[in-house]
Amino acid sequence: MKKNYELACILDPQLGEKQLEATIEKYDGYLKANDAEVVNLDRWGLRKMAYTTVTMKRRQQGFYVLYQFVSEPGLLPRMQQVLKLDEGVLRFLFTAVQGQFVRVPQLLAESAMVREERGPRGGRDGRDGRDSRYRREEREAPTPAPAGSAAAPAEQEPAAPAAVAAEGADPQAQA
Repeated sequence: MKKNYELACILDPQLGEKQLEATIEKYDGYLKANDAEVVNLDRWGLRKMAYTTVTMKRRQQGFYVLYQFVSEPGLLPRMQQVLKLDEGVLRFLFTAVQGQFVRVPQLLAESAMVREERGPRGGRDGRDGRDSRYRREEREAPTPAPAGSAAAPAEQEPAAPAAVAAEGADPQAQA
């Protein structure tokens, strides 16, 4: 029984334009030669990848291709083996599709998805754009002791509480 499948491939962009087209046509032909009906073939183009690994040859970009096809399930393991051995394929993913294929008519160019750089956020509530923890550290920073004093302020004992404690009287009773 035939099922709907999608194959998403990320091809090595350093193959060159002619080699990329040859690789795309190679797998299109492989599917057709193995009695699969290719419904859609979408070339998404060169895209920046979210991460890279050694197995992806440390590439920062990849050429994305999506095949939507109808085939017998037995084709997938054979094609998976062929894709694993191809040096030009960085990553691939087979997906079984329930129902009809979803087709994205036109993807935005990657340059259209990049936001413009924002300016500094200064002037909002008197903030200058620095992180709040830096402002807190500036407020809580100890002030240096005067040059002539012998002890730091933290080492001095308060005079009033010590006097009350020495007399043994209740501090509220004297008030």
